[in-house]
Amino acid sequence: MYTAQVNHNTRSTYRGKEPTVLLTNVYKDNKLMRDHIWVDKKNLLKFIPKNNTYKIKIKFNAKEKEYFTIKDFKQVTSIGLIKLRDVKKI
Repeated sequence: MYTAQVNHNTRSTYRGKEPTVLLTNVYKDNKLMRDHIWVDKKNLLKFIPKNNTYKIKIKFNAKEKEYFTIKDFKQVTSIGLIKLRDVKKI
């Protein structure tokens, strides 16, 4: 089970992927997993705040996916989240 805060920040498209929304303070089993992460917004449409003055806390299940990035000329492995489901407002 994951918990996170949904922000009003969205991206319409990013590198040819689906529109995304920013989740911050992402916790997995009460331990901080990521300080922020961009995820597909189709399952979160009703949870996205109307403006940027507040955030909505949610809980959900998801599948973890490894991906690679380049940082300081080195390949780094990061964890992303896909297939969000069972999303509920806390």
